[in-house]
Amino acid sequence: MTEKINVKRRTIIIEKINAKRRTIIIEKINAKRRTIIAEKINVKRRTIIIEKINVKKDKGKIPLKEPIELFS
Repeated sequence: MTEKINVKRRTIIIEKINAKRRTIIIEKINAKRRTIIAEKINVKRRTIIIEKINVKKDKGKIPLKEPIELFS
């Protein structure tokens, strides 16, 4: 199951959905295309955990301090 969510002009591609934990764990971020690839999603907590970020340029950086709220 794959879903796409537009967050701040960025596309999130979700490959797997975990109904129990309901969190999105982001392993890779392509800042050039501004695409976030997530393997797990947690709908209950509705938060995104970023593990790795790959930014080729200073543009398109995503803050890692706080998780991103998807469903508000």
